[in-house]
Amino acid sequence: MGRRAAGPRSRPQRLPEERSVAYFEPPSNAQPNRQPREANRQPHVAASRWPGRNGHDRDALRTGTGVAGCRRLMEKPDTDLSAAIATLERHGAAVPHAEIPLLLGGLERLRATLTARMIRETIAASAPAPTSTLDELRHLTPAQVAELLNLKEPYVHELCRSRKLPATKSGKYWIIPVAGLRDWLMYRDGDIDRAAEARLQSLHRAAALPRGRRTGTRAEG
Repeated sequence: MGRRAAGPRSRPQRLPEERSVAYFEPPSNAQPNRQPREANRQPHVAASRWPGRNGHDRDALRTGTGVAGCRRLMEKPDTDLSAAIATLERHGAAVPHAEIPLLLGGLERLRATLTARMIRETIAASAPAPTSTLDELRHLTPAQVAELLNLKEPYVHELCRSRKLPATKSGKYWIIPVAGLRDWLMYRDGDIDRAAEARLQSLHRAAALPRGRRTGTRAEG
């Protein structure tokens, strides 16, 4: 048998009455959407992008420039500091000439606020911690002081014997009050390096004397 030539297959034509039409039936509990088209529109929200997050900066395009843009920038504490400063510089370059005094006033107010906060927190951090009244009654042994200050115990005993460190001898043992140890660490008594300080004073005193008196001979002339 001969083979038919290859070609597109022809589909049988259906009569109009044989064609089926598909209808969409909504569920029985569906409510008709009677809201107008305007109500479905969301208001335009000017979303700002920060260079520190995704590399895009749309503040100058969406939030506006000038004093308003700088004010919006200052109201966002979650931004990266370097990115915020860079964006503030770009806003400052776009400020109109008439609004420069207003921007400078806002920046000066921000500087004064940050300066007051820095001073207040610095003083609070450097203030000594309140001491308990029980610290005045506590005493330590030379071994405890040596372990606390990373010193040798014989050296602590020598400090106690030489009275350089406030200590009290109870029998054959030394006890060191915590308050006295704190004063010793704060160099209030001036006992530390007293010998070296005396040597420095003697050297300065010798340098101030004439040459003949230092060598024990009489100065000539």
